[in-house]
Amino acid sequence: YKDDIVIRNWSDIFPDVDILLIEKDTDQVVAILSCKTSLRERLTETAFWKRELEQTKDLEKIKLVFITTDKDRELRTDTNRYILLHVVDFTFITDPKRYNDLIESYTKKYGDRKDFREFISKIKQIDEIKEICEEWHITLVEDAAESLGSYYKNQHTGTFGKFGAFSFNGNKIITSGGGGVIVTDDEALAKRAKHLTTTAKISHPYEYRHDEIGYNYRMPNLNAALLVAQLEQLGGFLKNKRELAQKYKEYFKNSEEITFVTEPKDASSNYWLQAVILQDLQARDSFLEYTNKNGIMTRAVWKLMNELEMFKDTYQENLENAKYLEERVVNISSGVVV
Repeated sequence: YKDDIVIRNWSDIFPDVDILLIEKDTDQVVAILSCKTSLRERLTETAFWKRELEQTKDLEKIKLVFITTDKDRELRTDTNRYILLHVVDFTFITDPKRYNDLIESYTKKYGDRKDFREFISKIKQIDEIKEICEEWHITLVEDAAESLGSYYKNQHTGTFGKFGAFSFNGNKIITSGGGGVIVTDDEALAKRAKHLTTTAKISHPYEYRHDEIGYNYRMPNLNAALLVAQLEQLGGFLKNKRELAQKYKEYFKNSEEITFVTEPKDASSNYWLQAVILQDLQARDSFLEYTNKNGIMTRAVWKLMNELEMFKDTYQENLENAKYLEERVVNISSGVVV
């Protein structure tokens, strides 16, 4: 059904749609599947969804419709596929209330869909998201990139979903110089991931054979050796990070101009990056200039993605909370040596 639907104005429809599940008898849309940004990732995830759906017992009742776009424009830019949402207060968590606006916008274009409304309005914290995913038969994959050593309700981040992904980039709490790791308790999926990330090569004593499109994402041995040594130090790093956070918390507790960011309720943070919130943009810039001028390295939080040139045309809400934080948040010295 690959060519059943061709959409020329991608930004005019609900974004991030790649595959529709259609009931064969009624032609009703029963699910919308999303894929990633780049063409390569889209092909990979499309193949994944096809494989997953082929294993479901209800496949005979549905058909897959693959949505394509204006191919010249799609190949020229990979940047029109993000939904940029609000964050809640200072916890940097996507704001569930903003989904109401998304629902209203969707309803105006496509009519009232109670199932869509029910699904979107439920999204909250990770454990609640897991329950929603189980209810709707959606695979949960966690981006836990910088959260190694962090827990939510006594469960380690990255272990709530089918997969979790951690980064070992040079600025993380431990590093291998680059790369990362996928974690899962599903042995079959672990083998599948390893196969794809090692060029999809079939084991053979002297021939090079590949049974599908794969990628050379394996970690080199030198990097892995560095990572093993770093892992042995993780407990001490976490201890030092939390001690440093406690010192910052104590130092800033009586300040009316600066708020130190602490871990939210039910969470144990690794305090990978220590951060403070200033009163406004002018105060932030003054703080940055003063500290760096006096030999204390501080930096502004990342620019909002929608303000970057390559993402300026993406679908987005007004992002007032995110903009508020961008103008006030500063990362302060966060080393593992207290």
